[in-house]
Amino acid sequence: MRERLCIIGGVQAGMGAATQARRNDPDLEITVFEKTGYVSYGLCGMPFLISGVVKRPEDLMIYSPSYFKNNRNINVLVRHLVEKIDVSGKELVVKDLDHLNQEKRYRYDKLILATGARAVRLDSFEGACLKNVFTLRDLASALEIKRVIQEEKPKHAVIIGSGLIGLAMAESFTASGIAVTVVEKEERILVPFSPDMAELVRVELEKKHVTVMTSARLDGFLGKERVEQVSVDGRFIPADIVLISIGVAPDTELAEAAGISIEPQTRAIHVNNKMAVSVPGIYAAGDCTHTYSAVTGEVLYMPLATITDKQAQTAANNATSRPSQYRGTIGTIIEKVFDLQVARTGLTEKQLSGNRISYHTRQVKSFSRAHYYPGSKKMVLKLFAETGSNRLMGAEMIGEEGVDKRIDVLGLAILHGMKIEDLYHMDFSYTPCFSPSRDILWLAGMK
Repeated sequence: MRERLCIIGGVQAGMGAATQARRNDPDLEITVFEKTGYVSYGLCGMPFLISGVVKRPEDLMIYSPSYFKNNRNINVLVRHLVEKIDVSGKELVVKDLDHLNQEKRYRYDKLILATGARAVRLDSFEGACLKNVFTLRDLASALEIKRVIQEEKPKHAVIIGSGLIGLAMAESFTASGIAVTVVEKEERILVPFSPDMAELVRVELEKKHVTVMTSARLDGFLGKERVEQVSVDGRFIPADIVLISIGVAPDTELAEAAGISIEPQTRAIHVNNKMAVSVPGIYAAGDCTHTYSAVTGEVLYMPLATITDKQAQTAANNATSRPSQYRGTIGTIIEKVFDLQVARTGLTEKQLSGNRISYHTRQVKSFSRAHYYPGSKKMVLKLFAETGSNRLMGAEMIGEEGVDKRIDVLGLAILHGMKIEDLYHMDFSYTPCFSPSRDILWLAGMK
């Protein structure tokens, strides 16, 4: 009998693991269970689907279940909800949602958990269950938001939370002609960023006519059947549509019920560097589990697509007897907020302080191209370096173009323990239409 690999979850981590496992073992029996009707799609593209930049939901789809079956011999069962993991019997109890919730059992030899994460809701607040109060976590929710925009023509949107996804959605709503208010309980938006860098983004939002409320206390949501207003600090903000965007939490319900260890700090599934959980023969990858810093080694929860891909491949390799190790993350992220590219890598100031690392900062302003070349845009770079050693520990960068290239260079520099002055000795590609002869990273490395 062929060995059986079962995977719970059919989006990025699940299908990435399935594909890697098939590369490793052409004879392995692979079955993927996905509780929704969609697999293998780009979660990060959902704001662009809502705004209309991506025209059709099919454009976000990478491959269909039939493609996986016909081209990779991977069984993908959509609308199949795994209700229980029987660890002792090595079986899954699965409900077929399209056939009267018929219950079936599937045997496994190896198992990969790719259950993802759930959007954090605000169900304790009055009116949180009103129509048109959304979270954005899967394709179904994105399609429903898009339907409401197209059919109900909302005029006012309120976004609760000011992380990068929420701010990307501010642009999506604005593109649909909707007036947007962002409500943030902290003193500033984009809390992981330095206050001065976050302020640059706030200025951009307000330039695009987005109202930004900080140090704002949410009271609740008001309306009859649909949301009509959001109460903030006793003020009533008009709202035909609301997006709660305050983060996600790892989906660990199945794992916990099966007795699999949960990492206490992040409340994610605990894994080692092989992505193995506490029960032999079971692995986990993606947003349901934690990562750790490649700089400090500390445990982190960072639900990022780039981390998911590496973890999924590592889990699949080890599940198919090809030893592999996951080496952690530098935490490089970037998002488009209207005309700005907003990015960071390495440790934040909060992480530096939390790890009791003495540091100093260096800020540099320059241009994306030669100053005389048409279209040159301003860029701002902020570096964090360890006091004494001058080792690069973190970076933040904001500009209208060229940020993506440079933040990746800085991530690599941090990974390899480079010092600020090492940037001075690097060779950066130059032609006037792409960069100044003195690149902003070169300027940052000057003594």
